[in-house]
Order: sequence, then C-alpha cells, then structure tokens
Amino acid sequence: MTLKQMLLAVGVVSFSLGVNGQSVMEMHMFSRYQNLGTARSAGTGGAFSALGNDFSSISINPAGAGVFRKEQIDVSVGIFSNSATTRFGGETIESPSQNGLTFTNFGKVWMINQERDRSSSFALTVNQNMSFREEYRGLGFAEDPSGEIFEPGDFYDEITDRNIRGTQYDVGLTLGFNEGYKWYYGFGVGIPISSFQQNYVNDQQLLDINDDIVGTSIYDEFIDVAGIGINARAGVIYRPIPALRIGLSAQSPTAHSFNGEFDFTLRDDGVLSTGDNIGGLNPNYRYTMYTSGRLNAGIAYVFRRFGLISIDYDYMNPSWGSYGGRNLDGDLQSDVDRANDAIDNDLQPMHFVRAGTEIRLGDFFIRGGYSFTTSGLVNDYQATQTVGNHLGFGYQGEKIGINLSLVSFTNTTGEFSFDTQAIPNPFLIDRNRTMFTIGLTILQ
Repeated sequence: MTLKQMLLAVGVVSFSLGVNGQSVMEMHMFSRYQNLGTARSAGTGGAFSALGNDFSSISINPAGAGVFRKEQIDVSVGIFSNSATTRFGGETIESPSQNGLTFTNFGKVWMINQERDRSSSFALTVNQNMSFREEYRGLGFAEDPSGEIFEPGDFYDEITDRNIRGTQYDVGLTLGFNEGYKWYYGFGVGIPISSFQQNYVNDQQLLDINDDIVGTSIYDEFIDVAGIGINARAGVIYRPIPALRIGLSAQSPTAHSFNGEFDFTLRDDGVLSTGDNIGGLNPNYRYTMYTSGRLNAGIAYVFRRFGLISIDYDYMNPSWGSYGGRNLDGDLQSDVDRANDAIDNDLQPMHFVRAGTEIRLGDFFIRGGYSFTTSGLVNDYQATQTVGNHLGFGYQGEKIGINLSLVSFTNTTGEFSFDTQAIPNPFLIDRNRTMFTIGLTILQ
C-alpha cells in the first residue's frame, strides 16, 4: 500500500465514523466520571457514599438524601489548571496549560416529613461529573532506510494538535428516607447533560535524504456534540451500630441522545497523493449512546465528635455500552455495528477506589483522601490508571459552613500517530489536573 492510499483510507474511515460520533474513545470518555461536586467530598477523596448528608454522595448513593436532618443549600465553585506533556523517541513537548473557573456543585434538600424516629426528604442536585478540557501536541517520526514504505533514506515527521473542551453535569432528583436512624434508603433519577468539542489537526511531512521537504499532508477535524440522558438509581445505608455505616447502591445504564456537527478536510500538496483533497461536513447528525450502569459499595466509621474514615468502591463496564442511530441507511448502520464490535473488543471493566478521612477540631475540620481509577482500556499502551490526591479544610457554624479542597489528578496514556504503518509505536501523554474548590453551606 502506498502512502497516498494509506492517507486516503484513514481519512475516509475517520469521516464515516466521526459523522455519526461512533468511536471507542468517545464511549470511554463518557463512561468515566470524577464526581467533582462539593468541596467537602472532594477533600476526602469522594468517599462519602456510606455517609450521606452530602450532595455529591447522593449522585452515587441516593440513600444519602435520607441522612439530612435539616433543610440545606450547598454551592461550590472551582479554579482548575490542566497541563500535558507528550513524549516520543526521547523528544518531549510541553503543551500550554489550560486554566479557568468552573462550577462544580449546587444542592438543595427539602424535609418532607420529620417525626421522632423517621423522616423523609427530597433533594435537587447538580454535580460536575466530568471535565474534558485539555490541549496537547503529539509527535512522531520514522526513518525508512529500506524503502519499504517511502523512498530509501526518506524521513517521515508528524505533529498532532488536539484541543478538547466540554463538561458533563449530573442533575439529580432524589427521594430519601430515614427509618429509626438505622436504615436509610433512597430512589432517584439522574439526568446527565453533556457537551464536547474537539479540534484535531495532523500535520505530516516527508523529507528526502537531503532533508528537503518532498511532500506534506494536513488532516483537520472538528467535532461539536451536545446531549442529554437519563438513568435511575437506588441505594441503602445501614447502621448496625451507631458508629458504623455500610452503603450499597446501583445505577441503571444511561441512555444519551446526542446532536452535533462533524467537519473534516484532508489536504495534500500533490506529492504524496498527487494533489488529492477530500472533505465533508454534516452539520446536523444525531445518534444515541447507552453507557454502562454502576454498582457501588461503601463503608465508614464515625468516631463520634473526633472525625471519620470512609472507603468506597465502584464498578462499571464500558464494554456493555453501545451506539444506535436514527433512521440509518445501510452504510451508516454498518458504521454503528463496527463501532459496537470495537467497544466489545477494546474496552473492559473499570474499578474506582476512593478513601478519605476527616478530623474534627471543634467547628473546624481537616480532610484528606486518595482515589484510584483503572483505565478501562484493553490495549497495553493505554492501560494506565488515574490517581488522585485530595486535601481539604472546613468550618461549620450553626447556620453557615465553608469548605475548601485541593485535588491533583495524574495519569499517562498513549496515542497512535495518524499513520501507524510508518510509526507503529504510540506517543505518551502525561496529564496533570489540579483543582481548588470552595463551597458554601447554608443550614435552614
């Protein structure tokens, strides 16, 4: 296969799949979550599913709504800084940092009924589940002295620029119940609202043995999608003794409906592919996505007035997800089928572990936590984990509370170049996301 044929084949495949939003990586992205909600929860690693009384935890275990004893409002906002470094063949590229303000949480709980040993409540929550914002530059290069792919002695050089924006917020409507301060249970509906934009540019050059440019090719892709989904969730928290709490919860698969725009161009100077230029635009394509359900277990021990420790575990399986379409013809349905087959083969179960502690000093609190998430990707070059380190402080008065948290997430993944025949090894991306969050609590 000539380089011209390879480039055109990749471009056509990218268009046919992208125009329907069908990709393994998109399924993987929308299956992950970090639950960046309240500052209190973020400071303890997000390990609150067995404790309740926190608006982030309600999104995981709705029984947490039953733990509230007073009506309450929470609002949290954050400042983030994202950085990325790419590595290939001894070369390193530092990408520009992405900084900004973000809204992470709003919560309001109303007490429906309060008796001596039982109560019920209704909670409205808005939690930031995911942030997709990042920018990085990848690189790759290869020499072909044998002339199997290019002319003997030619050097192939490739630069990739990827700019991503977007978030997912989970809007939750939850009923919580307390029975004798021993059993808490809850039922809810989650409505994820997602937006995602990506601009991807791949610039390729072919140099001869004298380092003169003998060919260039540029692939430019733009994706802009937005969607809304729905799921159901239920959970229970049990207190066998006053200090110990055990939580279990389950969330159904989420059905998403997406609308978006896809545009791409593949331009060549006439040397690599004799002047071929292809492109396409679909300004209004629609598709559906079904992401995996979630199982959660948590355990916490409360040391009366001195603090607490808590551990959470979540299980999701992105390979259970699938794509669908609306009024698809034969070719587009084939694209969907191929994407679903790739999901089955390339994705695997994800495991989320969160642990945290809170030390109480009168009205003040010191918090710390750790989180660990497996990648969910089968390929070895991508099978890396995300690690989070969490720190927090808080004050809770009679009516007003203020919470602060500082969180750092790190991970390393790999990405293949545009032309895997010329450059068979991926470049590596080292990512770091730092988030400072401040939250206000008002007891009513």
